[in-house]
Amino acid sequence: MGATRPACLALILFTGVVAAKPAVAASATLYVATNGVDSVDTRCPKANPCRTIVRAVAAANAGDRIEVAAGTYDGSVKIAKPLTIRGAGPAATIADGRGRGSVLEIGGAVVSINGMRIQNGNAAAGDGGAIRNAGILRLEEIIVASSRASRGGGILNDTQGYLFLAKVTIDGNTSTAEGGGLANLPGAHANLVDVTISNNKAVQGGGIANSGTISAEQTLISANTSGSFGGGIYNSGALQLRNATISGNRIEAGRTAAGWGGVGIATDRGGTTDLLNVTIADNAASGQSGAANGGGLYVGAYAIAIHAANTIVARNGAPQCSIARQPGAAKSLSGYYSIAGDDSCGFWALDFTVDPNDLKLGPLADNGGFNRTHALLPDSPAIDHGWNAICPPRDQRGVARRTCDVGAFAYVPPAGSAVRQPVNNFLSSVSRMVSSAWQAVIGFPAHLWRAVSSRLSWPHLRWPSLW
Repeated sequence: MGATRPACLALILFTGVVAAKPAVAASATLYVATNGVDSVDTRCPKANPCRTIVRAVAAANAGDRIEVAAGTYDGSVKIAKPLTIRGAGPAATIADGRGRGSVLEIGGAVVSINGMRIQNGNAAAGDGGAIRNAGILRLEEIIVASSRASRGGGILNDTQGYLFLAKVTIDGNTSTAEGGGLANLPGAHANLVDVTISNNKAVQGGGIANSGTISAEQTLISANTSGSFGGGIYNSGALQLRNATISGNRIEAGRTAAGWGGVGIATDRGGTTDLLNVTIADNAASGQSGAANGGGLYVGAYAIAIHAANTIVARNGAPQCSIARQPGAAKSLSGYYSIAGDDSCGFWALDFTVDPNDLKLGPLADNGGFNRTHALLPDSPAIDHGWNAICPPRDQRGVARRTCDVGAFAYVPPAGSAVRQPVNNFLSSVSRMVSSAWQAVIGFPAHLWRAVSSRLSWPHLRWPSLW
C-alpha cells in the first residue's frame, strides 16, 4: 500500500497542473458605426461603438468579430491577425479608400470579410488597388470597385496567398500593368464561386492575370479590356474553369499582330487552361493591324496546353482560336464534345463547327443565378451534345442538368416538348454501341472500359478536390 503512494501523489500533482492551465479567452464582438467615437482605451462595445474600421481592428484581439453598421468608412486598413468582419451588405456598408493607397491589406492572417463594398483604392505605384492579400482571405457578398494599381487593380493575391471568393463582384477597376480585376501571382491560390469580373482594364489580362493557380466555377468574365493579351483572362499559371462564361471582352485599338491575342482567354509562358462546360462568345478586338490572333482562345508559343470539354468557342472575332506553338511541338489545344465557330480551334472528331447563325445562342442576359449567361435557344446544336460522363450536375445558374448540353447553360425544354437530337449525339450513340459490342465479344469488364476510356480521353485534366 505504501509503495503506491508516490505514484498516487504524482497523479494528483499532475492533474492539478492540468486543471491550473489557463482557459483560452473567448472571442469578442466589436462594433463600428458612423455615430461612434474612436478612443484608445475602448473595445468598441455595442453601446459605445468605434467610428472607424481602423480603430476596431487595432482594438480587436485575434479571433474577434467586428460588426460594421451601414455607412461609409474612410481609411486604409491593415490586418495582421485572425478576424471576421461583417458589414450590413454591399449596398449599405462601404469601405472607401478615398484614393489613398490600398483599402485593405491582409498580412499573414486568416481573415473573413462579408457584406461590404470596397472602393476607391489607389495603389497606382504599387499592387492591389482595393485589396492586397498576403494571408488567407475569404470574401463573401462583396463588391470591389473603382480602384487602381500597377498590378491587381481590384485585388492582388500575393505569392503564397490564399483567396476564396463567393458571391463577389469585381467591377470597374484599372491596372497599369496586369490584372485589371484580379492579379494572382506565382505561388498564390484562388478559388472563385459565384463571381462576376466585369468592366475592368489592364495592359494585359483585362479581367484576370494569373500566374499562380485559379479554380473558378459559376463565374462570369465580361466586358473587360486589355491592351495586349487576354481581354478577359491572361493565364501563365494553372487555370481551371467550370460552368463559366467569358463574354463581351475587348482588346483595344492600336496594337500590332505580334502584340495581342486571346480576346477571351490567352494562355502562354508555361500556362495550362482546363475548360469544362464553358461558353466563350462575343469577344472581339477592334482597330488591330495585321493578322488576327484569336477572338476566343489564344495559345502562345510557350503555353503547355488548353483542354476544352463541353465548351462553346463561337461568335467571337475571327479566327476563334489562334495557336502559336513552336515547330515540331505537340498539339497544345484539344477539344472534347465542344463546338467552335470555325475550324481554327482544331477540335477532335466528336466536336463540330457551326455557323454562328446556326448556333442559336442567346445574348448575355439575366437568366437566373448570381450572374448573367448565354441561354441555349430551342434546337441549338449544343443541346444534348455534351459528354455526360464528366458533365457537372448543375449549370452556371445552379439549375440541374437533365442531360449534358455544351456550354455553361443547361437547356430546360418547355413541359411536354421534345428535344431534337443533334447528329453528333447520334454518332456518339453509335460509338457507344460499337464499344459495348466489342466489350461483349472480348469479355472486357464495363467498369474497366470506362476507366480506360476516361484515361485516354482526357489524360491531363485533374479537377481540384473542391469540386
